[in-house]
Amino acid sequence: MLNKRLPLFLLLMSLAPVSALLGSETIPQMFRDLQRKAELHAVIETLKVDATNLPSASPDPTKLRPGQAITVEAKVVRVLGGSVKVKPGSVITIRYDWVPKPVGEPAAPAPIPVLRSGITRQAWLNQEGGDNFVPAAFAYSFNEVPAQLPVTGGPVAD
Repeated sequence: MLNKRLPLFLLLMSLAPVSALLGSETIPQMFRDLQRKAELHAVIETLKVDATNLPSASPDPTKLRPGQAITVEAKVVRVLGGSVKVKPGSVITIRYDWVPKPVGEPAAPAPIPVLRSGITRQAWLNQEGGDNFVPAAFAYSFNEVPAQLPVTGGPVAD
C-alpha cells in the first residue's frame, strides 16, 4: 500500500547520510515537525491488529525486503490536538506498510513500529478519508503514553 506521503519518506531517507554531517538532531527534528503538523494527535487503544504479507517490490531475489500491510482498529481514548474532529470513544482504522530496516544501513530510518492489540499509545496521524488514518511521522508516529497527560487537550473517553 503506497500512500501520498511516500515521496516525503523517500526524501527523508535520502537526507539520512547528511544528518551525520549536520548533527544527530537533524532527522529527529524533522520528525518532530511532522508530529506538530499531524492532523490528529491522540491517545489510542488498539483493539485489533491485522498484518498481511506484501509482495516484494524488487525483481532481484537477492534484494527481497519482505514487509507487511498493517491494519489497526483503535479506539480514540483522548484527543490531544490536531484539526480533525474526532471524539473520544470513536473507533478509527490506521493503515500503513511495515518494511524492516535494511541490514547494514545504519543511516536508514527506522520502520514504523507494528502495534500489538490491547496497548495504549500516543499517536500522530493524518486522515486519509472518513475514519481512515495513516501515521504522520513515520517511525515517530506512535509513542508510549507519558505518566502525566496534560490537563488540557480534550476530554477522555469513558
